[in-house]
Amino acid sequence: LIQVVDQRLFETPRDLAALIPDSLEEPFTTSELATAIAKPRWLAQKMAYCLREMGALAAVGKRGNAIQYSRTQD
Repeated sequence: LIQVVDQRLFETPRDLAALIPDSLEEPFTTSELATAIAKPRWLAQKMAYCLREMGALAAVGKRGNAIQYSRTQD
């Protein structure tokens, strides 16, 4: 860690799900998420996994081998 540039408080899974851009159409894949947040796909995969385990995202299908995700309503 070189420098702290921002601080955010996350109290609920929904707070973390807010990191997903509103412009990302659902359902989306981790590849599309990576493009939307301008980060590598491996990071988008970890993000999707964590959000899914917390209940903020749900796996809703597949497109080829890619899992499709949608935000949950909770």
